[in-house]
Amino acid sequence: MSESPDHLPDLARLSAIPVERIRYFAEADSSIVDHMGTGVLFLIAWWSGPAVENFRTLSHVIGNLDPDGQLEFVVIDVDGAEGLKEVLKSFWGYIGGYGETAWIKSGRVISTSERGSRPECFEPNTRALLQLVEQDRVHLA
Repeated sequence: MSESPDHLPDLARLSAIPVERIRYFAEADSSIVDHMGTGVLFLIAWWSGPAVENFRTLSHVIGNLDPDGQLEFVVIDVDGAEGLKEVLKSFWGYIGGYGETAWIKSGRVISTSERGSRPECFEPNTRALLQLVEQDRVHLA
């Protein structure tokens, strides 16, 4: 599993945040979640209009709520994520290619977009994750 530049130009064209903030993997397994600190994991299906549009929407939300880049933003090609899909099926039941999204803290999924196309959850789930980041900062100070 290594970062892939294959679709970075596509992500740059669609994204409201600099592509340098995005880690893209054409293939990934469940260890990707274990190695994430605090951030958002997005499963993109390049063949799916809703997934591509949901990526665009999510990048706007992250850009607006996290302009300083506190959160990791990991994008994984759903077609190369067989091992990851098995782990995440417990949250969605199946991966439908809608741009399923998970909010992760310390290698643990704390919320998901649930099934289907659910862009209305992007802002509240991202706000909640950023609140946890702020709580940790206050706690450590």
